[in-house]
Amino acid sequence: MRRLSQLDGPFKALVTMFTIVLSCGFGVAHLYLHHTVDRADGKEDLVPTARDIALHYHGEPGTTRFRTKVLGSMKKYFSAEEDPGKLTPEEEADHAAVLDWDARGAPEAEYWDPATKDYAKIGNILLNRGCFDCHAPDAVGKGSKPKSPLDTYAGVKKFATENTGMSTGELLMLSHIHLLGMGLMFLGLGFAVALTSFSARLRAGVICAGFASVLLDIGGWWAVKYGGANWTWLVLAGGLLMGAAFALGALMALHECWLRKPPPDA
Repeated sequence: MRRLSQLDGPFKALVTMFTIVLSCGFGVAHLYLHHTVDRADGKEDLVPTARDIALHYHGEPGTTRFRTKVLGSMKKYFSAEEDPGKLTPEEEADHAAVLDWDARGAPEAEYWDPATKDYAKIGNILLNRGCFDCHAPDAVGKGSKPKSPLDTYAGVKKFATENTGMSTGELLMLSHIHLLGMGLMFLGLGFAVALTSFSARLRAGVICAGFASVLLDIGGWWAVKYGGANWTWLVLAGGLLMGAAFALGALMALHECWLRKPPPDA
């Protein structure tokens, strides 16, 4: 079988551009992962942590997403200076009142009048602290969350319920999409790796590692969902293995195309 180094220029260009586009897609996928999973605990870290993964898939029984956000990334908005460490006594009182309301089951009458929809104590706190500037269906500013409205009781209650993480239906859909998508990704890259001149053992190892990382990563999601935070290492290990297998496979393919000289009798 001919190697990549023996192919004509157009075929090398095909493999190269496919690898580049695939690499861009892989990078964007990890940016999306950072955007969605990394902020699960209300804090923005360099990379998703074990706690982020546990909160995203398993949740945190006994508390709510609303409470996690109010204690984390949203706390600064209770401050006029947008500094969570510089809340005035009045701002501290509002922050504590919202947390207490959540802890007592978020009763509707304290958010607004169920009949007139006029805001009561909690609704007015969220309004006055600017929460509706971003968390409303018509919010259009930078960082707005129109799909996470807090300007109605139904919108708030969606987040002020026990945090059980991703639903089984969502996880099934996510697993289905990723198994097919990442399977095809490693199929294409695997063909390119198989046509390089590196040792058969190395080629087989990189190809198998790519597919194994997909199973490890997605299997880890389910393990965390139903087994708890103790299984986050599976997701972390799957992600690291996936990144290593993809990077090594892409470098092998590009090296074979442009840096390895074809044999004299090619």
